[in-house]
Amino acid sequence: PVGLEVLAMKTGAWVAGIGIAVAVPVLIKSPGKLAAFAGFTAAAWWYLKPLKPVVTEEELSPKRRGICTDRFAESKIPEDIDTIVIGSGMSGMTTAAILARTGQRVLVLEQHDRTGGGTHEYELGKENWHFDAGLHYTVPESGLLLQLCTGTEDFPVPMDLLGEPTQKDGSMTYERVYVGDDPVFEVKVHQKHMTELRRRFPDCQEDIDRYIKEADEAVDAVPMFVFSKLFPFKWQKILAPLWLRHWRKQAGQTVEEALSKITKNEKLKAYFGSLWLDTGCPPDQASWMLGAAVFWGLPQKGGAYPRGGPQMMSQCLSYTQ
Repeated sequence: PVGLEVLAMKTGAWVAGIGIAVAVPVLIKSPGKLAAFAGFTAAAWWYLKPLKPVVTEEELSPKRRGICTDRFAESKIPEDIDTIVIGSGMSGMTTAAILARTGQRVLVLEQHDRTGGGTHEYELGKENWHFDAGLHYTVPESGLLLQLCTGTEDFPVPMDLLGEPTQKDGSMTYERVYVGDDPVFEVKVHQKHMTELRRRFPDCQEDIDRYIKEADEAVDAVPMFVFSKLFPFKWQKILAPLWLRHWRKQAGQTVEEALSKITKNEKLKAYFGSLWLDTGCPPDQASWMLGAAVFWGLPQKGGAYPRGGPQMMSQCLSYTQ
């Protein structure tokens, strides 16, 4: 396993960081989002401390990627560990980085030979060409999330938008879908692909409207779910039935179950669920909340890719203090 000791900086900025990261992308279209934004803003004013740059360009150089393959040795483990995180995927690494910034000494253990989980890279050939193991694309706000976790003045890993050059109508294609013998369907930034979907299914306009309504509700439920995690667990159990009823409705059904309620047109279902691979599970297993996010929510701003490769994401988190 890999052992990473993440040194700590005494600050309570993690609460503010999570709040800003959630509030910025969703900017306020519903009362739930407004409540989440207000709550996180209050937490930010209370907890935020001045940020201290802890990751330098030199540390992010490809020559320093050895930190991502630092093999485990008992002699490397300090005696005064506060927290041990099992797994160095993005969830584990961001958790470890946030804990480190609140003053803890954190040890991250990984069974693979390098950090990153689905964002790790591997090398092939005499030239050591780098390939990503799993990351297709991510959201543009990932750069902001990494900045909040590391405490840098600038984005430690810039995120570049994917897609072809912008068309005259302002659209930019970043994904293509093939369904049967139909012409290729282009998924576009700012959800401009929905116009083409309506053209292909003139008799299913009400179904498309119903999909948009349900997908919006699924995406809008996320801020309140995250906001609820600011409260002690006992409070969460009391508040959950009121605050999270929409979240439970959306996350508690699969993509297949949700689409069966939205339309009876099998081909339209295929289009709605065509990006299921981005959720990590097939439609009969993936949460509807994730299915709505990748076909409806993500195209609001488009897909992005970390400059320098996805391994840079876990690398910058490894230096958090």
